[in-house]
Amino acid sequence: MSGHLSIGELERLRADEPADERSNERALDDLRAHMESCATCKGRLNELDQLDAFAEQVRELASPEQPAQDGALQIPGYELSHEIHRGGQGIVFAATQVSTGRQVAVKVLLHGVLASQKQRMRFEREVDYAARINHPNVVAIIDRGTTRDDRGFFVMELIDGPTLDGYLETHRPTLEQRLRLFTEICDGVQAAHQRGVLHRDLKPGNILIDQSGRAKVLDFGLAKDDLADSVTIARTVAGEFMGTLAYASPEQLRANPDAIDSRADVYALGVILYEMVTGVLPHDMTGPIDTVIRRVLEQPPKRPSAIVPKLDPDLDTVILHAIEHDPDRRYRSVDSFRADVLAVLEHRPIMARRSSAAYQLRKFAGRHRVGVLLSSVVMLGLLGTLAGLSVGIVRANAANRIAEQRRLEAETELEKQSMVSTFLNDLLAEVDPGQSGPDMRVTELLDVASEQAGDQFGPYPDLRGAMQLVLGETYTRLGSYAQGEQELLAAIASLEAIEPSPSGSLAMGYILLAQVQTATTRLVEAQSSLDQARSHLDRLGASIDQAAIQAQFAHQLGALYYETGEFDRSIEAYHRSLDTLGDIDTPEQKKLASQALIGLGVSLKRLERFEEGLDSYDRALVYLQEVRSPNHPDTLACLSNRAEVLNNLGRAEEAEAQLLDLLERRRVVFGDTHERVGITLNNLADSLRARGAFDEASGYFDEAIAIFRVSPGDPSLRLAITMHNAGVMHLEQNQLNPAQDRLRDAWETSKAMLPEGHWIRAQFGTKYAECLMNSGQHEPARAILEVTYPELLNALGEDHRRTLFAKSLLDRIAQNDTSG
Repeated sequence: MSGHLSIGELERLRADEPADERSNERALDDLRAHMESCATCKGRLNELDQLDAFAEQVRELASPEQPAQDGALQIPGYELSHEIHRGGQGIVFAATQVSTGRQVAVKVLLHGVLASQKQRMRFEREVDYAARINHPNVVAIIDRGTTRDDRGFFVMELIDGPTLDGYLETHRPTLEQRLRLFTEICDGVQAAHQRGVLHRDLKPGNILIDQSGRAKVLDFGLAKDDLADSVTIARTVAGEFMGTLAYASPEQLRANPDAIDSRADVYALGVILYEMVTGVLPHDMTGPIDTVIRRVLEQPPKRPSAIVPKLDPDLDTVILHAIEHDPDRRYRSVDSFRADVLAVLEHRPIMARRSSAAYQLRKFAGRHRVGVLLSSVVMLGLLGTLAGLSVGIVRANAANRIAEQRRLEAETELEKQSMVSTFLNDLLAEVDPGQSGPDMRVTELLDVASEQAGDQFGPYPDLRGAMQLVLGETYTRLGSYAQGEQELLAAIASLEAIEPSPSGSLAMGYILLAQVQTATTRLVEAQSSLDQARSHLDRLGASIDQAAIQAQFAHQLGALYYETGEFDRSIEAYHRSLDTLGDIDTPEQKKLASQALIGLGVSLKRLERFEEGLDSYDRALVYLQEVRSPNHPDTLACLSNRAEVLNNLGRAEEAEAQLLDLLERRRVVFGDTHERVGITLNNLADSLRARGAFDEASGYFDEAIAIFRVSPGDPSLRLAITMHNAGVMHLEQNQLNPAQDRLRDAWETSKAMLPEGHWIRAQFGTKYAECLMNSGQHEPARAILEVTYPELLNALGEDHRRTLFAKSLLDRIAQNDTSG
């Protein structure tokens, strides 16, 4: 054996922890043999013993083939087979669940003196936290209990597969496969965070890969409840380090419990990704432990591309952003980290910034020389909202506190007001208000504002949260869902840090988060966010502000019902939103009413109540003309939906004129490749198709499909809709081969995006079946229709034209059988 032992190997020696059979770890005997001849490693081991004086150093190494060595160990309902793993606090056995025959893993707390009170607490905590999380990328807890000799145990699913590092070593996946596997790991950790659980010991050994190649996160023994403060983190009084050194964040190494939050897990994931991409850790972990810690705290890691040439520079940026020493400069959530990894995979822009905010602002102004404040009403609205919301909060708080003679706190609030003013001035300092240009992009300035807001308002979570809410809402209105979600999650985290929690603002944060999740077809998550919003709304007293938030809650519930195909409930929710607003007099009420009316129109249109839908859009436009600009995203969305209804009512020329105007305006506001431009192209193409202008329609369809294949956000469903419409165009021209390709792709994509029974998925399958029938493939068509017809019947009712059409296709097949 050459070289010195790693920190991880030294820790295994101290714990007498055997090599994991699923990985490529060196055997304990080999490590011991090396120690006999290496004075350097002996010295390091002694330093580890002195620095991390574990209370449970006395361990006995049992033979892994003999679980009975722990006495007559029996777990009611389970037959133990053999020992899989022995760690610092428990032993894991392979077992069979007697009632089902299912193969499971049973973890049992160490026995007797080996099980300290602290270990018992950790063991119970691991069970409690892991049981909260129900996610395909987290090892599931099946059962728990106590043995006859009062030892805790829990039962979990048995993963027949290697640890992450073992999997990478044996399977040698490509870089793309590694990145996609990493997004699954992120999904599991984010699921834990959403249940208020921080892992705090993420490492390749705590990630298993099952036989299907799916990642499974396990071992929540060091987890912390992010919603409680009762768990000590970092180093304990006895000096025990909690976590694995190579993957521990700087704030964990500094033993600062107050600084540790979900971003510590982001850091650990960043180290894991660094290692997955380069094959090495970001820091050299050899040498005395104090030297290693100092190296991690003081030295920046190499760029991954310095180790793996030709690596995408954006991937460099993403990884280094995740392992920033300062947690405030890291990704604010695992989801935002995951979103940037996906952006690299899909060759989209990333959210992580390579340069300072001031540098970006200068570059932005230098490129465009535009008057951001005057040339973009969207940006003007953002700044007005930022100033109005933030300064309004500050002034209200200051007035209340002055009235209570709390001068010191009032001065603090006035300082916040000054900070808001400085923030807005700095944001626009480099911009020439006398110029304008068509290539200005509001989202670039939002990116700068986002980064500055996190730094500038750090001491004041209420102000920071208010800013982040507005930024999140603005990103979302522009269709920049990943950035919007990042801001909203950060806002919620900021607001939840305040005591007492501001229920109204938190409710609004969860409502906006549900909007993003609904727009990206994550409907279960959207329902969960609305449940959170409802719980905060229940704590509010009656007020004008509560009415506004209740109206937005009802509006978002209507949007969710629409996506799940519950159109009657959707219409009811939109009406409830309007009723909650009462007399619609103020600008804010008119904005909210216009949004509810647009949603109402969409649901009415889906039930083919076109005249009512048109009336709803026209009512919305009256409000929008008073409170929104002609190019505001809400105005453009209303015009887009209105054009669709005009087509449904046979007013094709009027619809196409409106769509052509809308296309030009959306290109100016969003840019040529934005998904909103793709939506307009699809609608225009479908209108041209309906009146037989196939050549013209084909060009617009192709452009829309190209946009949706590369668009930021989550364009998959939009892509499916556009491919479906293009397939219908080919079918109408009896071009059966291209029609079959487009319609099949649309149906398959919709099945991947939407749950069983969803009407869009059923409709796409029905149209594909029609194409198969026209090609003489009646049996495959019948098999599809026997699924989609009942789904349409259940979702839309027996009198809906789509349901009737599916039934007519089945009748045609039946007639063909009879005549044949």
